[in-house]
Amino acid sequence: MRKPLPYHIDLTKEDVKAIQFSGNRYGWSNVLFGMLEADESESYRADGFPIRIGRYKMSESEAWELLDAVRDDTEDWTISFPLLSDDSNLASELDRLFNEVI
Repeated sequence: MRKPLPYHIDLTKEDVKAIQFSGNRYGWSNVLFGMLEADESESYRADGFPIRIGRYKMSESEAWELLDAVRDDTEDWTISFPLLSDDSNLASELDRLFNEVI
């Protein structure tokens, strides 16, 4: 039996649009976009790419890859997620995820 993936992030349609808008401008969005693009279940079509809305489960290595990308984006951690509002659902989900990983 396959071991369940330990981490997850819950994404709304607005979160997916934010990830797509940020695109490859920042590491956090580039990594997320790559992870979400590969998952074709429950997809939302945006500019021709399948992007998952809902719960996305990830391995510990994927969570660390995302965390490392955020660290690369913000050397001093003054802005955790460039182009995201601090009170957005996506920022809250990413904060929760990183608190679980660290």
